[in-house]
Amino acid sequence: MNKNNKLNKNKDFIKFIKKQPIKIIIHLLTIIVWAFFLKDFFVYKSTNSFYSVGISLAALLTFFLELKIMKK
Repeated sequence: MNKNNKLNKNKDFIKFIKKQPIKIIIHLLTIIVWAFFLKDFFVYKSTNSFYSVGISLAALLTFFLELKIMKK
């Protein structure tokens, strides 16, 4: 019964993120996070300083959210 509960929560989450206003918010969030990620990446490449792991993880998370939204 616990497994079915987890599956229902996952389906509810997928339904929630596929709503149009949520999709727009996720797209905007992805643009902002990836802009910071690319800026941080190119600054890291030019200065050889330490890059931000948090921004990298946020970029990865938004990438996976975008994949979930685009999947049919």
